[in-house]
Amino acid sequence: MEMEEFIVEKTDSWASISKETGIEIKELMENNKDSKGKSVLAEGKSVNIPEKTNIKIFKAAAAKLGDTDYSKAVENGDFAAGKNKCNLFVADMVEKKGKVPFPEHQNTGLLGPFRAIKRAIMGGKRSIATAGELGNSDARLKNTRVVSKDKAVIGDIVSYRNDFLTRNIADSATGHTMIYTGKVKILKKGIDDGIPKGGGGTIGASTDQIRYRTFDYLENEEKRKDPVFRRAGGTPRPRPGIGADHYGPAYAFP
Repeated sequence: MEMEEFIVEKTDSWASISKETGIEIKELMENNKDSKGKSVLAEGKSVNIPEKTNIKIFKAAAAKLGDTDYSKAVENGDFAAGKNKCNLFVADMVEKKGKVPFPEHQNTGLLGPFRAIKRAIMGGKRSIATAGELGNSDARLKNTRVVSKDKAVIGDIVSYRNDFLTRNIADSATGHTMIYTGKVKILKKGIDDGIPKGGGGTIGASTDQIRYRTFDYLENEEKRKDPVFRRAGGTPRPRPGIGADHYGPAYAFP
């Protein structure tokens, strides 16, 4: 199995790394033994994380930080210029990197069933789940399952659903969806100062580029509330909570 190297920080422990990544403590220790066969965890040193589905998704999203491929002004695949692409970004990370089929748009509403039938018969553009659907905890979306925030691991999908009555109709966005980064600090040249650690955060497609956003920013600046967390495919379950004083390891690009 491929491994990803994360850098151990002062407050890290096997339990805190397990909680952030969803990898069992036993498996982490087995993959981090020294020449004498002892499992080692030392500040400033790298720790090998088995590259499970959620780790692949997290890694791919982090690599896109600063890119403009999913900005509103550009065309990307079936998504025209002028269209929000946060769900396309998440879908690409999940499908192309995580190798998990992304759920389709539910085709709800008066014309939904007719559009679905037309697409089935005539083919055409694929319709992926919207941010609003991903942010609806009651929506049964294939290949994902809702998890609580305290059970979320890096690489999960986090989404906010816009209230139909208060959303910006001119923008037409049903919500906002991103990739969860947990409390892992991302070390990437040129963006280090923009990625604080501690409160947990996300990576997603904003209007102009792929950005990191803390939950404090999303809730206080963008006025979003009630995030819904989903797991793509069969990623491992996280360990029980161990308190709020850990941050998680740092991910440094090769």
